Amino acid sequence: MFRNDKDIPIKHTSLPPVGFGTCGIYDEEVILEALKCGYRLIDTASHYFNEKIVGEGIRKSGVTRSEIIVTSKVWYSDMGYDQTLRAFEKSAAALGGDIDMYLIHWPAEVRRYPDWEKTNIETWRALERLYKENRVKIIGTCNFMRKHYESLLKYCEIRPMINQIEFHPGFMQTDTVSCCRENQIVIEAWGPLGNGEIIRENAIIQKTADKLSKTKAQICIRWCFQHGIIPIPKTTKRQRMQENLDISGFEIDKDDMREIDNMPFCGGAGAQVK
Repeated sequence: MFRNDKDIPIKHTSLPPVGFGTCGIYDEEVILEALKCGYRLIDTASHYFNEKIVGEGIRKSGVTRSEIIVTSKVWYSDMGYDQTLRAFEKSAAALGGDIDMYLIHWPAEVRRYPDWEKTNIETWRALERLYKENRVKIIGTCNFMRKHYESLLKYCEIRPMINQIEFHPGFMQTDTVSCCRENQIVIEAWGPLGNGEIIRENAIIQKTADKLSKTKAQICIRWCFQHGIIPIPKTTKRQRMQENLDISGFEIDKDDMREIDNMPFCGGAGAQVK
């Protein structure tokens, strides 16, 4: 677990302890506000259909580009070696030329790719090429579970550095997290605030928030952080951007962490991965 607020190192790159998610955001002013608030890990994807907007927001922000880690992802309809390389070029052009972290958005599924293991491996080889050619600093996956890694790790030359998964109170994906830690794969959390019920109604989160005089969102984000996972919350509101980024200066104690850990299932799209 991380017990301080230092950046998380991955080889020669450091990742901020909290990122900013952009799924569903189509206004470059939101990106500008996030950067003004201090976010330096910006997460987008080709399937978010906002890479150009994200790129424009970054360029207009005045923040030195080298200070920002920009993530994009290859969608599962573009998987395969050549297709992935073409998808990367489209994303890079939309973002203005640079991508720092490139991920496989979802593992290949048997319904779409009967030879799903081969498809994952071919896609990964394309990411390895991009890394070797210094087109990206970090390569990884999203929503991969143990069974996906069991086949991929047999054939990869470069081990995935990141796995971005849905992770929040009531949906901890224990086996996937264990698999990542066994293989030294850093974990990012999409959807760290869970569904609306966690923020609006959950009594455990509310009790912890009241105890620490923090928002329920801050509790969810800090809880992820204390599990050694990089949360990537999203919001269009400046005040919430600031609150979500402000997780230093307090710590959830071990009893409260345990109580949150033991919350019942609160929904998770990641549970549907096949």
